[in-house]
Amino acid sequence: MNHYHLTFIGITLILSSCSSLQKKEKANISNTIIKTDSKIDTTKIYSLLDLNPYSKKLSNYEKQKKVLAAIQTLNEENFFSIYFKELSMSDFYLLDIDLDGDLDILYSSLSNQYRLTDRNGLEILRNNNNTYTAYSVPGYLYSTNLFTKSDSIFSFKTIMRPCCDYTKYTFFETSFNPKTWTLSKPEIIETIDRKNIKEKI
Repeated sequence: MNHYHLTFIGITLILSSCSSLQKKEKANISNTIIKTDSKIDTTKIYSLLDLNPYSKKLSNYEKQKKVLAAIQTLNEENFFSIYFKELSMSDFYLLDIDLDGDLDILYSSLSNQYRLTDRNGLEILRNNNNTYTAYSVPGYLYSTNLFTKSDSIFSFKTIMRPCCDYTKYTFFETSFNPKTWTLSKPEIIETIDRKNIKEKI
């Protein structure tokens, strides 16, 4: 068994042991990966990507009303139905990701990852005429070319923090086709010991 398989199994075990939430995703899965990084820059300070410039500006009350209405349309138990009361509205973003005229909902948080270490994930609710589908990507979002690139396939770059006795940061890249709402299986780009990673909190 090679190093990659051992690393993948280790991450799988960590996710299984840390999380009590068994979520069934309805996301379309593709094996197509558009890999843009070959190595993680350990001199860089990593932080949560600021999506506010792309998000519709609403009051917290209006945003909460829209988010809650979306969550209530989901039939299965999910991240939001379990943790919603613990989440900050400032970590929700309303974006028209697929340019269909409907505002989709994206949740990604740096602060909440410390409190909710059993659910380190980028959560997306696709809005299709006020019917929502939940998608989940491991780790918080630190980079994407969704808003800066003109193409049919984009990437979400995410970081999963160390959890429990696991002391490494795991960097993922997931390809995304907004026209078909197809996400690739998240690819592990690199795992790096926590002492070698800097974060802006």
